[in-house]
Amino acid sequence: MVTQLLNLDIPQRITIGKIGTTTGLKAMLQQKLDKLPLTQAYLSEVTESVTEFQNRRIQWAITEIH
Repeated sequence: MVTQLLNLDIPQRITIGKIGTTTGLKAMLQQKLDKLPLTQAYLSEVTESVTEFQNRRIQWAITEIH
């Protein structure tokens, strides 16, 4: 799922909400994440901060220009 979000034509920030919306499990991820420690650990590895997303978007824009 995360790789699909990373391969979109226009970059989108990888957040728990975005992953939840894409999978249809947004409510569960937001309400029950503390009861899913392995899922929580995985999501903390793959989600992006605002700065990480901005850097990825800048790199994408550079490649689009060339």
